Amino acid sequence: FPQVTMLGSWGERELETMDLLGVDLIFSTMDLPAMRLIPWVKVSPLLIQEDIGRIRGALLRIADAERQGAAQQTGREFLHTAFSERRISVANRPMEREEAIRFAGELLRRDGYVLPAYIDAMVETFQMHGDYAVLTSGVAMSYAKAQDGALKTGFSLLALQEPVDFGVKASNPVRLLFALSATDDAAYLTAMKFFARLLSGRASIHRLLQLDTPEQLYQELTAT
Repeated sequence: FPQVTMLGSWGERELETMDLLGVDLIFSTMDLPAMRLIPWVKVSPLLIQEDIGRIRGALLRIADAERQGAAQQTGREFLHTAFSERRISVANRPMEREEAIRFAGELLRRDGYVLPAYIDAMVETFQMHGDYAVLTSGVAMSYAKAQDGALKTGFSLLALQEPVDFGVKASNPVRLLFALSATDDAAYLTAMKFFARLLSGRASIHRLLQLDTPEQLYQELTAT
């Protein structure tokens, strides 16, 4: 694969604290259920023919998504088109996990980004896959498939003054819950790159966790 530039090799725990900006794909000899922002491919230590096929397929999907997204905004431009202070809310009362997911999804629905069925799909996805939503300590993101009712690409943010237990001991409790709507693979890839950059900045996450108004949260996010 001459088009691939290998950056190095690291253990699973090291990946959790690494800056993954610029990383498009991870090869691993083990499952990486906690790696939700960057696509990964499981291969055998000796790289058999089946592994080569999986790698080729992953690279083709990434290339296709990059081509589709060539005309889309990325980075700061993506943030300003996909996000709005209108889609930030601060919850001042205790919430259960599913209620928080529905609340964050409703912020998208009321702005015309998703259909009601998409919110149901986000809850069902969480119920089936459990801790998939937790991105890092204190931060979670819920989303569903484009065909479940995504109308436009964008995201919302629910700040929880009463933290919510999302079932992942190492990352509990959750204080910030993002809800994402992506209309295709290219939009999803652009969004994941943004969140990877955001979450690689530990100081930025710490600041976000200290804020308690939509205005403050929006200013901090758009300044990253």
